[in-house]
Amino acid sequence: MSILITACIPEGIVLAGDSRQTYLNARGSGRIGSDFGTKVFQLNPRIGVTTFGWAFLQPQNAAILTSIGTLVEDFRVTINPQVTVADAANLLAQHFQQIYQYDITTLNWNPALAGQMAIGFQVAGYNENSTLGEVYLCSIPPGNSQFLLNTHNPGCNWQGQTDVITRLVLGFDPRIGSLPFAQHFSANPLPNQPSLIDQLRSLQYQIQWNAMTLQDAIDLSVLMINSTINMQRFSDGIVSNPGDIPGCGGEIDVAVITHRDGFKWIRKKELKG
Repeated sequence: MSILITACIPEGIVLAGDSRQTYLNARGSGRIGSDFGTKVFQLNPRIGVTTFGWAFLQPQNAAILTSIGTLVEDFRVTINPQVTVADAANLLAQHFQQIYQYDITTLNWNPALAGQMAIGFQVAGYNENSTLGEVYLCSIPPGNSQFLLNTHNPGCNWQGQTDVITRLVLGFDPRIGSLPFAQHFSANPLPNQPSLIDQLRSLQYQIQWNAMTLQDAIDLSVLMINSTINMQRFSDGIVSNPGDIPGCGGEIDVAVITHRDGFKWIRKKELKG
């Protein structure tokens, strides 16, 4: 489990993520495997990537599980240094879709639930000699990528365990749609009134992404990840669905990408003894 942020503003792009890896043990119980997983990577001097979802895959001809981080590093050396952001996202999606498909067909792994991703990536950066930063979302399955944001259309995208951030920024939990009253009002809208979801969206905080500085985007990204980590620390699911493990935690890695300086680490955990 993870919480990843990509904040895209006119000055550049911020990539941030936590470090926790979790897994199901032989009894089917959730366990914290590590607080030192890497989820933010540099692909080349102009492009970075974050990952969420499954922490391991087993490539063809590999005898053991391999971490997604190791597989990203293996992929990194195969791409052309002049690759565009869009092409990097497409190549990454296709590469990991092939591994995923091998695992669920040849190795008989359980596939992701219908309509859900097993692994996701946010690919962000600048094309060579371009001042326009771009952000793409890669989904495995089905192994495709889609455009999300650019620095001329700024904003923020969060992926992984997003309920805390969504409550904080949007003002409501998307699971509200499963409650009987919400289903009733959705099926029976009031005449001449906005839909329930449009009324709920009016609670969203106004964040001035156009006017935000790079430092502010860093601070906001760290705030949202820390809020998720700390809320999970003190909660145990929700009343209607109790019981959970804190899937986000560990140190927060942060990188920025600008058209002038390219990819630059701001916070990066280091090995220690």
